Amino acid sequence: PETISYLRRQGFNVSGADKWEGCVKDGVTHMKRYKRIVIHPRCVNTAREFRLYSYKVDRNQVDEKGQPMVLPIIVDKNNHAIDGIRYGLD
Repeated sequence: PETISYLRRQGFNVSGADKWEGCVKDGVTHMKRYKRIVIHPRCVNTAREFRLYSYKVDRNQVDEKGQPMVLPIIVDKNNHAIDGIRYGLD
């Protein structure tokens, strides 16, 4: 709220992104629908986050291929730039 207020005082037309239970998962699902997401070569941290972004894995359960079961829970790590991108898409 403070940043939004500051930016408005500077003349920018900004608003807070809508948030609801499940908005992170919905935003990730939305971004996964894109055929391609292009990241500028200078944005090395953003590229790193996209490589490392992951879902929790239950190593005690395996799928039909014998691989550890991927859970529908996003790991809250490596996501600062991605969160900003999701908010920007809002």
